[in-house]
Amino acid sequence: MARFDVYPNPGSHATPYLLDVQSELLDGLDSRMVIPLRSLDHFAKVKLPTSPR
Repeated sequence: MARFDVYPNPGSHATPYLLDVQSELLDGLDSRMVIPLRSLDHFAKVKLPTSPR
């Protein structure tokens, strides 16, 4: 089983790679579980909340 393998994403320039995170728990699915890998430049510029001190 491929796990933590990185694949090129031919369908998107903003998300050029996909990280395969499939596990044995998800073997019953007919699809794969992936995380899109993209450059920080392709995310919206938002101010993240901070925790109170």
